[in-house]
Amino acid sequence: IIAGLAMGVIVIEAAERSGALITADFTADQGKDVFAVPGDINRKTSRGTNRLIQDGAHPLLAAVDVMEILNLRPFDVGSYEQADMPEDEVQAVLLKLLGEAPAHIDVLYQKSGLPIHEIQAALSMLELRGMIKPLGGMQFMRMREAGIPYHVD
Repeated sequence: IIAGLAMGVIVIEAAERSGALITADFTADQGKDVFAVPGDINRKTSRGTNRLIQDGAHPLLAAVDVMEILNLRPFDVGSYEQADMPEDEVQAVLLKLLGEAPAHIDVLYQKSGLPIHEIQAALSMLELRGMIKPLGGMQFMRMREAGIPYHVD
């Protein structure tokens, strides 16, 4: 399952016979990248990872190695912060009204005093920007981002 869902796998330690090596083999069979952290040649738990490198896995010496090989680049922090800002006053009002709990569009309409067509348009834009999430039944919830997002080129 891991091999099927991931862009690649990282094996940190593995003995010569281990489940991590089986996952690495499945990943390689799917044409995905396999990374292995080189280890002490005298440790049993490094034999599998060192063998992976010998067989063609990418040696992983730093996190930047994964980013370069998978062609990942971090967002420019300035543009990320800008993307997290409301584009207009209607979006700003709706974001203030949307908290931890879901809110129905009727409640947003009543509390904001804004025309319904402006609310619908703003909610659509906020959803496209990943700032809110529709929950069904015309309920919406504000999203909280954790960490820095990455682009895949």
